[in-house]
Amino acid sequence: MIRGTLMKFWTLGTSAAVATAERDNASILISAGEELFLIDCGGSPVHRMAKLGFCVSELTGVFVSHAHADHIFGLPAVIHARKIRCQGALPMRIFGPAKAMAAAHGILSALWDEETLRMYSNLISVPIEENYLLFESPSVHIFSTPVEHGPETLAVKFVERKTGISMAYSSDTRPCENLVRLAKGVDYLLHDSTSCMDGGSELKFGHSSAREAAVVARKAAVKRLILLHFAGYDVADCLREAAREFDGPIDAAHDLQEFSHEGSGDNRTSENI
Repeated sequence: MIRGTLMKFWTLGTSAAVATAERDNASILISAGEELFLIDCGGSPVHRMAKLGFCVSELTGVFVSHAHADHIFGLPAVIHARKIRCQGALPMRIFGPAKAMAAAHGILSALWDEETLRMYSNLISVPIEENYLLFESPSVHIFSTPVEHGPETLAVKFVERKTGISMAYSSDTRPCENLVRLAKGVDYLLHDSTSCMDGGSELKFGHSSAREAAVVARKAAVKRLILLHFAGYDVADCLREAAREFDGPIDAAHDLQEFSHEGSGDNRTSENI
C-alpha cells in the first residue's frame, strides 16, 4: 500500500445486522496519511482487505463503535491473522467504549490465553465524552462522540492533519445533535440508513432512516453524504428519500467501494445522486 497520499476509505461491508449475498456486515477501511485503520469489525474484514490488496500487518489500529455482534465479531479473524503474519509486531491497538472492549476481551479470551492476548492485542477503552481525541499522530487526529444507540455507542471522525480532509462515521444511531456537532463541515459523512422510510420498524432499535440521515448532513453542512447499514430494501428509494433533505452529493455505498479525495472522485461506482 502507498502511504502518505490523500485520504481514501473503502466500505468493506454495508449491511445492517444480517449480511446478505451482496452485502457484508459493517466495516470500513481508512487510509489517512501514514495511518491505516479499520472502523468496526463485522463480517470478514481480513478477507475483504485482502481482496483490495491490503494485509492486516499494515493496520495501525481498529475502532469498534459498540458491542453489538455485527460490529465486532470479525475481531478474532484480525487477531488470528496478525498472530500468523506479524510475529514480533506491537500488539494491535483496539479502541472502543468500555462495554465493547469487555465484549472484545470475552470473545478473544475464549480463543487465546491472557499471555497470548497481551502479545497480540491492546484493548483501549474510550471515554463516553463528546469530541474526545482518542488518537493522534503526525498524520491524523481521531475524535469520538457518543450517539443514540444504547448507552455506549461512539461515532468517530478522522481529520488528516496535512490536508484537513475529514470523514465522520455515525455508527448505528438515531439522529442526534452530538453527531451534528462532530460532523460539522466534514468532507464525508457516513451515516446509518437502516430504514429506507420514516416509520420503519428498525427505528425503534436506535437506527435512522435515509431522510433522517440527510437531515443530519444538512444541519452539519457536510460536503458529501454516504449512506450505509442497509436492511435489504431498494437503495434507489433510499436516495430519493435523502434527496428531500440534502441537496449535496449522496451515495448509497456498496461493498468494496473506494472513496478518494484525489481528483474528482470519478472512481466511484455506487448508485448516487
